[in-house]
Order: sequence, then structure tokens, then C-alpha cells
Amino acid sequence: MHRKKILIDTGSSQSFIDKYTLSTMDTPNSKSTHRQVFQVANNTTMESSEYIELQLVIEHMITNVKCWILNDMCTGIIVGTDWMTTYAASPSYATRSVAITLNGKQYSTPMLRRLRQQEYQARTCNRIVLKPNEERAVRIYTRRRTFSTDTAMFMPSIKLRYETSQLLPYALLAVCHGKTVITIYNTSNKNYVIHRNTTVGTLTEVLPSKTCFAMTSSVQPKQHQNLNVSQPLTSEVQAIIETTIEHLSDERKRTSRPILQKYCGLFDLSKTRIAKTHIHHPIQTGNHQAVMSRPYTTSLTKQQLIHTQIQTLYKSGLIRPSTSAWASPVVLVTKKDGKPRFCVDYRKINQLTTRDAFPLPNMEETINRLGDAAFFTKLDLKSGYFQIPIREEDKAKTAFITQDGLWEWNVLPQGLKNAPPSFQRIMNNLVANGRWQYCLVYLDDIIVFSKTFDEHIEHLHNILQVLDRANFQLNPSKCSFIKNEIDYLGHTINSKGIKPLKTNIQTIIDIPTPTTSKHVK
Repeated sequence: MHRKKILIDTGSSQSFIDKYTLSTMDTPNSKSTHRQVFQVANNTTMESSEYIELQLVIEHMITNVKCWILNDMCTGIIVGTDWMTTYAASPSYATRSVAITLNGKQYSTPMLRRLRQQEYQARTCNRIVLKPNEERAVRIYTRRRTFSTDTAMFMPSIKLRYETSQLLPYALLAVCHGKTVITIYNTSNKNYVIHRNTTVGTLTEVLPSKTCFAMTSSVQPKQHQNLNVSQPLTSEVQAIIETTIEHLSDERKRTSRPILQKYCGLFDLSKTRIAKTHIHHPIQTGNHQAVMSRPYTTSLTKQQLIHTQIQTLYKSGLIRPSTSAWASPVVLVTKKDGKPRFCVDYRKINQLTTRDAFPLPNMEETINRLGDAAFFTKLDLKSGYFQIPIREEDKAKTAFITQDGLWEWNVLPQGLKNAPPSFQRIMNNLVANGRWQYCLVYLDDIIVFSKTFDEHIEHLHNILQVLDRANFQLNPSKCSFIKNEIDYLGHTINSKGIKPLKTNIQTIIDIPTPTTSKHVK
């Protein structure tokens, strides 16, 4: 066993090991494969056709990591999001530790206090006024005029990134006489002034003949991607974000706004999003033959409603034309507001489907977990089931038949057996796994809870990052951000305790007093 320093890099989609570091270790033989090209943070590429499978031990628990072998790295081993996703790794800067989850249990290891030996404050050379949504190259300097190399790593100021509306990248920069240039993006809808000599981050010398980089997924040669560029922030999404934080003080708005803007894609309802998760919903029917039903007879008015709904689903990519041997009929169900709901009658296929015993959370236990918290955020997924993909080989079983033809789902429809446990499994593994101390999931309701505001901002950032990477979409009108009191699962919850919703209590109070023996029954 070897003790090595490891850099956990949330900006790297792959894991890597320096060739020299590998030579100092007694490891299995490396494996060869076709050439891979990786994008580097300074907009160049590096190649590798060799990788090695290593074991990373945390609290005596063995994890596996696949590392690509590269020359002249700035650190011996870089562990990326491929490993982090597999083991639900959760770095915590509050406790300075990294937690992983194995077999339902959490294990952690402390971070090193300091990895860089020489950091220098980077300050602005001039006064700058950034217009709303403006990105500008800004000259910065450090009091150290001579570096041993002409390259330095820029680390943005945490305070500037999270307490203002300014976005700065992690970057590898060319330094001349202690000066260089960095881009700053004003994500707010107001002018922002940065005064001369404002500290915007730190510059760290990069050792000679070493390359510091963050890796994206493999790309073809001569292709370049612009890293750290957020999705364009539309006026509609900006308005949604401002509405969600309007109850906060100005100081807390400045702290929370950049995080919501960073993950603005979660609030964009202009297009449908389907989650990117390695767990897809299966339909286990064993060796049963396909079952087929005829379309239900409906009025011309309802046929037109069904046709319109199908066209909407098709244009959104939620369904596709089918040639399946399976077929279930469509039925329109009237909702409480009088509007029709498009449903598929899956009773026949449900009778053939093997039951999924994955448990749903106990509501009482879930609610009791929140009693000590003072800050809450409730996230609601937009049409949650429609964001969960169906296993490719089972899509044919979701086929439904109408007067217009045969269609099948790309996503999880309502009415299928095992839809709730399957949805809960996916959300547990993706969102809450390794984050139970501050996040709970009950189907498509996600709640983030913390004891302090600063903790809550960190916790919220972690959950939004996971949801955005998995391509989920929120329903902003049903979300509540950074509240001291929240309604959840039929209860009102705050730092003082938990009590039933007033509306539920009033319903009981309004029950008329029984006057006859029949009323008592």
C-alpha cells in the first residue's frame, strides 16, 4: 500500500495519474486502448492511450478508480467526477473532509490543510465598472514581480464568487513581471464597480516542466470547448431567481444570487429536460407474451384533445413512434380543475410486472429529521416522472394505442407499476446519497436543511450542482428557497418545532358535530 497525495478535482470528468508517480508505485500492469484526447483548462489538449485501475482506500474501505496515464502533471494523482459519482463523494469545506458512501454507509477522510506552498494575492490594476451581464478581461497584478516560471494558477476569491454577482474562472495564466489578465463576468442586472487594488484571488507558481489542468471528457483532436461558461441567463430566468430570493436581506441576496444564477438551467422552462442518470426505469415482465388492447372509443372532441397532447409530447421528445407488439389504451381523466389529464391504462401490463420492493421513506421519520434545522429549501421537480428515462429494451412495453397510431415513451409515465419505488431509488442514489445529513428526498420533493445560513448556502450549492449535472429541471413556482419556515408533507416546520398545517387542522375543526347514531358510524 502506498500513501499518496490526491487532488480531488470537481472540474475533471476523468481521473489521471502522472507517469513518474506511477513508476514509484508497485501496481498492476497498465492497459492499452485507442488514443484518447483530453481538453486542458488552458485550451490545449493532451493524449493518452494507457490507463491503470487502482484501489483507493478510505477508512479501510477499498474503492476502485480508473486513471489515465499522462506525462508532466502538476500533481501525482487527480481524481475526477467519474470516481465521485460512483461513490457519491461529497467534499465538505466546512469540515475539511471528503465523504463517500459504500453499501449504504458513509466513510470520510480529512483533507490536507494546504497543497500550495507559495500563493500571492492577485489584485486589480485599475478601477473597473462592469455593465449588467458584461464579461471583460481585467488586468491584475501581484506584489511579487518575479516568478520562477512564466505560468501561474489563478484561484478566484471565494468571497467575490459567492458574496457578489461576479463569476471568475479557475485558470492557468501567463505572468509577466507579476502581471496578467483574467476575465470577470457580471451576472447581475446592475452595474458593478471593482475598485483598484481589490483582491480577486490568488496566483500560485507552477513548477517548471509541469502542466496544471482540469480535464473535460475526451474530445476529438482540434476540438476546443470553452470551460466554466454558464448557460446564458435570460430575463425570464433572472426574474424567477429574483422572485425566489425577494424575502432575503440585501446581504443574503448577494450571497445566494450567484449560486442560483450559476445553475440557471434548472429554472429554464423553455425546453424539456430528461435526466442523465445511469439508473433507468426497468419493466420486468419475465417470459410473458406481449399484451395488446384496442383503443378506447371516445368522442371526436376527446380524440382531438388526445391528438393535441400526443403532438406536444412528441415535440418535447418524451414519446416516439412505436412498432411494438405491446399496446395499452389511452384514457382522459378529468382533474379537480375540470381540465383533462392524459393517462394510459397500464393495468394489463402491471399484472405481469414483477413488484419492486424498494422502500419509500417513512414520512414521520423524514419530518422528525428536520426538527433542529433553522434554514430550509424545498425543491420540486417539474413533471418529475417525465424526467426519468426508461430502460431502452423496455420502452416497447410502454407503447400506447390511439386512433392516430402507436407510440411509446422515452421517459417514465404515470400509471406504471413500480414507478414510485423506481423514482425513489434514482433520487436516493443521485441526489441524497452521501448527503443525508442535510438533504432528504420524498419522491419528487427534495428538501435541503441546515442549522446556519452559511452552511445552507454550501449545502444548497452541492444539491443544485448534482441536479444540474444530471440535467434535471425544477418547477420554480413550487420551490421555496432559504426559508426559516417551510410547509412539507402536511406539516409546518421551523427551528421551534413541527406542527400540522393550519388548513389540515381547520378541516378537522369544521367537521360537523354528529347528532345521530348514523353520523357517528
